[in-house]
Amino acid sequence: MAGRSYRRSTSSSSETLLNAPIVSWGGYVLDQVGVYVTFVVTLAALQHCTLVITGEKELQWMKWCNKFTRFCLQIGGGLFCSFLACILMALLSFVSGFHLFRLYSPTRFLRLKKMNTTPLAAAL
Repeated sequence: MAGRSYRRSTSSSSETLLNAPIVSWGGYVLDQVGVYVTFVVTLAALQHCTLVITGEKELQWMKWCNKFTRFCLQIGGGLFCSFLACILMALLSFVSGFHLFRLYSPTRFLRLKKMNTTPLAAAL
């Protein structure tokens, strides 16, 4: 009997910890930072690739894709995968934001909903 109550109390505390607003805010902020960093790095790589493809006469940069076609194809595939990763990370951030904001009351501004932990307490 004591083993059952111990298991119930640990599962209740872990559920409460996962639904805690501070943990949800931390996950949401880290997801947002990950999306923005990945997006910025991808855009910087895209800017460099356009310089490689078009060249720059004033700086005497030649077009690399005329000489290194395999390199340009591989870079294009890498950029495509990177943009796909940005989209998937934004989707993950959306799910994290949904999980965070469902903890708040829809009628009262920035007020938490009452956490329902009574079913486990009533079972004891």
